[in-house]
Amino acid sequence: MTFVTTTDDCPARERLDLWREVTATAFVPLAVREPGGKGFHGELRSAGVGTATLSEIRTSACVVERTPRLIRRSDPGYFKIEVQLAGSAIVEQGGRTARLSPGDFVLCDTSRPYRLAFPGEAHLAVLMLPRADLSLPAGLSEQVTAVAVPGSEGLGRVASTVVATLTEQLDAVEPAGGLRVAESVTGLLRAALLTRCGAPAPPSARADTMRAQIRAYVDAHLDDPGLCPQQVADAQYISLRYLHKLFETEDVTVAELIRARRLERCRRDIEDPALAGLSLSEIGGRWGMPDLSTFSRAFRAAYGMAPSEYRRACTGSQAAVRAAASAAPRVPATL
Repeated sequence: MTFVTTTDDCPARERLDLWREVTATAFVPLAVREPGGKGFHGELRSAGVGTATLSEIRTSACVVERTPRLIRRSDPGYFKIEVQLAGSAIVEQGGRTARLSPGDFVLCDTSRPYRLAFPGEAHLAVLMLPRADLSLPAGLSEQVTAVAVPGSEGLGRVASTVVATLTEQLDAVEPAGGLRVAESVTGLLRAALLTRCGAPAPPSARADTMRAQIRAYVDAHLDDPGLCPQQVADAQYISLRYLHKLFETEDVTVAELIRARRLERCRRDIEDPALAGLSLSEIGGRWGMPDLSTFSRAFRAAYGMAPSEYRRACTGSQAAVRAAASAAPRVPATL
């Protein structure tokens, strides 16, 4: 399902507040301000692609910050890959500054403070995905954020072009193929990031393939409450010890991967208006977490609020979007 909204349909004085709500729902809570007071406008189009969310954003000049206070409030542990399609951006994180021109992209870690500045009109694509999906070698994530990957040549150009094309065709991505698309795009972006940063060569192709198979198996069996590392190892005909060894260089263990994927699917179900009739117990049960108290504790630990609180927040945000758009037609789903 593609979600589309624009601030142009609401009074100028309310646009920044609406944009904060929209971006918090699509990404993570962010502080947004408009320098100069010239009148803000923003437009967002997003959809789930496998376990990731791909968004297309058009915005006027603004400054966006992920502050320590907002991180303490909610830290679900995502990476954001931002591809500049038009205009320019300045990205700051971890003491580094990246300046983006059309075609360039950069990685941001939502678990650490960062700042984005758009000096003028900007058009960008944002791929937000669980940290585990990017499969960066342990300890490397802090070295590759806020490092501009040029989109003018090499792997950077290939990766940037693929993301731009996928953004244009966002409505055509079938749910059944979303996971494969996400894995392919993520692998390409990962290779471009590692090459740009001069990181050590990635593990062997066999190990990479095995990890991809493990992730695919996990995603296909999230509804099984008994899913655990031993079951995953048995399904891949490998020992539990070797399974853990495969993930020694990753940012997450297999157990953490299972939990993160389950919670991400639950979060999306809670956000989906079409599933508003399902109870939280039913949503947890759909993804292998049938015990409501266990589900609630894990959800709060990941997202900073209980599932019931998150549902109320999403309902309020959706109501604000509907109210803002009630005076005019929605933006067409295909731009």
